[in-house]
Amino acid sequence: MTRPLIAAVVLALSSLTANARDTGQACAHVLSTGQPSIKQSADRTQLLCYRAYAVLYSSQTRTALWSAERLTREAVDAARKLPRDSDFYEEDRLPEADRARLADYRRGSGFDRGHLAPSGDFPDKAAQAESFSLANVIPQHSVSNRRTWSHIETSTRRLARE
Repeated sequence: MTRPLIAAVVLALSSLTANARDTGQACAHVLSTGQPSIKQSADRTQLLCYRAYAVLYSSQTRTALWSAERLTREAVDAARKLPRDSDFYEEDRLPEADRARLADYRRGSGFDRGHLAPSGDFPDKAAQAESFSLANVIPQHSVSNRRTWSHIETSTRRLARE
């Protein structure tokens, strides 16, 4: 199963200091109006805003439906200097019954926890740590995650640097 490429927004990244919030203009640093321009069709969805990205989370599938971020050369250059050392975590802003669990991704299943908004795009430790929320993850076949999707992420960062 491959991770869907749904509405990943690659635009210019502004200086981000806002804390994570759930709705309204809190996502304006990623979404021009603070809200998605497409209708949130699923009944059980929640827009989650983070320092450097936003996701539309589905309680029905317990995965993100899409992610959006603004990416610049400066962000990519800063991210390249940071080691990836964060741990995946369950998103406590979601109701317990609706959130993905660490146990959903047990070893040996053949599936990785695939980031929609990759930690390697984010210029500081706090933003990178937020990318490890399970609300930003979908199950992805390990070969796809570690090869195909990794190449897509790397190519996107190269384009941002150019």
